[in-house]
Amino acid sequence: MIKIVRSFCFYGIVLLISMMVLACVYLYGVSQTLITISGQDGKQQVVVKSGTSISQTAFQLKNKGLVSSAVSVEIMMRMMGFAPQAGLYVFESSQTIWDMIDAIHKGKTSPFSFMVPEGMLTSDIIRQLKENPYLTGDIDMSKSIHVTYGEGTVLPETYYVDYGTPRQDVLVRMQNQQKIVLDTIWNNRDKSIPIKTKTDLVILASIVEMETPLRHEMPLVAGVYLNRLKKRMHLNADPTVAYGVTMGKHKMKRLLTRKDLRT
Repeated sequence: MIKIVRSFCFYGIVLLISMMVLACVYLYGVSQTLITISGQDGKQQVVVKSGTSISQTAFQLKNKGLVSSAVSVEIMMRMMGFAPQAGLYVFESSQTIWDMIDAIHKGKTSPFSFMVPEGMLTSDIIRQLKENPYLTGDIDMSKSIHVTYGEGTVLPETYYVDYGTPRQDVLVRMQNQQKIVLDTIWNNRDKSIPIKTKTDLVILASIVEMETPLRHEMPLVAGVYLNRLKKRMHLNADPTVAYGVTMGKHKMKRLLTRKDLRT
């Protein structure tokens, strides 16, 4: 009887070990499988929010179509002790499932692009920063927007930002970039032009930019305004009237009236 029990235990252990080995071989094969990408550019974006569990992460990858089995991914992550790190991830079709879960465990996040087009009002830039779901924190608006975050204080550019970056930090970075560019332009300017300060330079550039979207016309328009300044004439620039009507809160969506011009 004891021999029979021992025999059953032995074969049971052998069977259990065999199953574990087969499971490991299966999971290894799955881990080396290339992920599936549905996007035309061969890339897929995944956002892992703070506090997301292993199970939730696995099912998110399944719902994105990157893997065929959420259970297999969850088992692999639990076996390896892989905890998901919050962030924005971009995966490519050349990567394996192992590459993907390893990246999520190690926090190999990808930056996202935030574009500030030329001519965008500061109020619109701040609104978009506040609405961006990949950024964190608030923007300190304790001081007047026209002083602290006035027009022309942010450089129009495409910025690459890490997931979870504070909104305030992004705005400060944009302002620092503008300062660098403006200082360079100011230091290399033609000193014969009737512009006394960097602020006036930005204002004139903004007026010219609103007058025409065509780059080859901008020097001509700027020349007209500079000549008026030299002769101590009024600029008579419609964009300044439109900005005065809206107070810079939004772009004017109608034509100017005679009443606007008188005001």
